Amino acid sequence: MISSLRWSIALALTAVVLAPTARGEDDGWVDIVEEPKQQNDWIVQPEQFDNWVFQTAQSVEGQRDVFGNKLDLALEQLGQSCTLTEAQELKLRLAGQMEIERYFQRYNQVKDHYIKTKPGQDEFNEVWQMIQPLQQAAQAGLFGADSLVSRVARGTLDPEQLAAHRRLQNQRRAYRYRALIQAYVMMLEEHLPLTTRQREGLIGLIEGSTLPPNRFGETDQYYIMHQASTVRRHEIVELLEGPVGEGVANALQTGRGYESHLESQGVRPYREDDE
Repeated sequence: MISSLRWSIALALTAVVLAPTARGEDDGWVDIVEEPKQQNDWIVQPEQFDNWVFQTAQSVEGQRDVFGNKLDLALEQLGQSCTLTEAQELKLRLAGQMEIERYFQRYNQVKDHYIKTKPGQDEFNEVWQMIQPLQQAAQAGLFGADSLVSRVARGTLDPEQLAAHRRLQNQRRAYRYRALIQAYVMMLEEHLPLTTRQREGLIGLIEGSTLPPNRFGETDQYYIMHQASTVRRHEIVELLEGPVGEGVANALQTGRGYESHLESQGVRPYREDDE
């Protein structure tokens, strides 16, 4: 009898312990709910990747058109400096088209890597190191002094054609560089007005003391500011005289900090062997 009673009590206690707790009743246990893992947000959505890289061109098709127009312009300018044969023009155009295809091969590799790895903010610098050269090439073009087109031209044109081409290129480079200096001096005059004589003298001093860049582009402003900062201070003060000379000399020094940025972009003073 006692054994039977003990067994009944044990069963009753077990039922109480195992009975489900009513909704809202605190049973002292904390429910463990596994939260879904959050995915990193895209730095840029994949469908916006083209726009991120190409910017104004916005798409692969648009950027191809831009490169095609720049290739036409490069060959037209080359033809203006020296008469090209049909064979020479065809060879140069094929080199340009190959350069364009190489660019888009690099672009597709970077885009595939971006989509497959889905980098977060911590990996942004790594991604930017891959994307920045593509952006720069999209803006500046592919047919500069170190391009395949230029290398093929050096091996295709005869010495007379090369000499004529270099003369015209030097003239264009000098004209564009002088315009850049003039724009910079005009900016200085917003705070330090100059007379006509002072303005022309300062433009001539900067032009005669510095060299144009190996390539023009989005770094032009930084380049001219840095180059102007290398002009000897005493020459500026002697040229402009008085407080104006001191003020301009001090203002030009602000460009000294851009050297490392320009080096990282591959921008430096032009040399004859850049052709």
